[in-house]
Amino acid sequence: ARGVPIDVIVRRMSNPMFDRYLNQTRADLGMSVVYDADAVRSTTRSLKEGRAIGFLADQGVLNLASTFVPFFGRPAKTPRGPAVFTLRYRVPTLFVAAVRQPDGSFHMSFQPVPYTETGDRDRDVDGIVASYTRILESLVRRTPEQYFWHHRRWKHQPPETPPELRDPTT
Repeated sequence: ARGVPIDVIVRRMSNPMFDRYLNQTRADLGMSVVYDADAVRSTTRSLKEGRAIGFLADQGVLNLASTFVPFFGRPAKTPRGPAVFTLRYRVPTLFVAAVRQPDGSFHMSFQPVPYTETGDRDRDVDGIVASYTRILESLVRRTPEQYFWHHRRWKHQPPETPPELRDPTT
């Protein structure tokens, strides 16, 4: 909406009418919508063109594209994509949130995601994922009424997860 070229990586919604509505709203704000199946190729091209990329950091993805990090004390399957691109292309990762204010306006916050490179790529990626997940958890703790959750975040667990840390909704 402010003229910053940005691509948003999205998952296709199961309800086609809602998917069209949501993505039309994004496009109306000036975002280019990229479905997750095209994310790797598109993200690489977009970064080379100097575009910003938006990922949803609390959506599970398939197979090796995720790792388990703590979220409210339970292992949560979390996307690795932003962390992989941070390390591969030496671009900063920012945690961006829009927090609704009492007057109905929104306050946008931009927080750099800290990380340390150790030379162990998997460890470094997981460290970045854990960092942005801690930031998300902190935001949810401050404004829980604004975190709309419509999926089971702890649905998938590593086999060694003790029963008391598994999905609390089952």
